[in-house]
Amino acid sequence: MQNLITKAPSEFAMAFKGSTTKEFKCVSSDTEEDLLRWFQALRVVKFGDKIPENRATVLLEVTQEMERMKTKSDGPPLIRSPKPVLRKPLQLPTPPSKPM
Repeated sequence: MQNLITKAPSEFAMAFKGSTTKEFKCVSSDTEEDLLRWFQALRVVKFGDKIPENRATVLLEVTQEMERMKTKSDGPPLIRSPKPVLRKPLQLPTPPSKPM
């Protein structure tokens, strides 16, 4: 079977299996950003009802983990910000002047 992506009118394309085993659907876009939007739209179509539930679950887990880290930490903070390093500006040597 020939590669359907190589016949796309632009370099940003995807193909996926349709409802039957011999059927393929192709999507092509002018920019990579538009192709990513197509991916997102297809995910919403496929998983639309689960997306808010999954988001809420992840937010709850992250919040619980942050609270656990706060209460567990007796010593210094787990994440330390680096101390700023002050450096002198780079002094470039002056080029020798050309004799006239």
